[in-house]
Amino acid sequence: MRAVPGTVDVSGRAWISPNAEAQATLIDWAFQHGTPGRKLLLETERGAVSGQRGEGTEHVSDNAHFEGDMLVAQSTDKIEGQLVHAERRYVVDASGVVHVAMLVCTGQGEWLSSCEAAQQTLSPGVDAVAIPDDADRGLTPYQLGRITGMICGAGVLAWLVWRFARSQR
Repeated sequence: MRAVPGTVDVSGRAWISPNAEAQATLIDWAFQHGTPGRKLLLETERGAVSGQRGEGTEHVSDNAHFEGDMLVAQSTDKIEGQLVHAERRYVVDASGVVHVAMLVCTGQGEWLSSCEAAQQTLSPGVDAVAIPDDADRGLTPYQLGRITGMICGAGVLAWLVWRFARSQR
């Protein structure tokens, strides 16, 4: 993601349950692209949701809405029979940088429930500033979001392959 145009900072962490039945992936991404507005955030989210789709992926649901000046988004997909729940929070800071906090929960069992509970407390960690309703940026925010979604989808797929290989031992 560091190579994505406009990226200011990115960090990520992944946790796998002891029985390898569930995984949590946390990504914090900051990028700058023109004058951010609600339209830019929604287009970026639309790209993130479509970027998670690929061969063997079934889209279940998605939702995005504003809570004040923070875009709160969720999506659920099924990849090779495993549910993938993603929560994303988008805010813009005073310098115009967009901050995205994303927590993706995959798998099953009690550990997955704990991950999903953690999603409800997800925060980008910066104070949001008021943003305009429109900032016409064409498809670029969509493309940025799509790249993000594809990276998350690839991470989930890698975990599924690792889990399958482990079960064949």
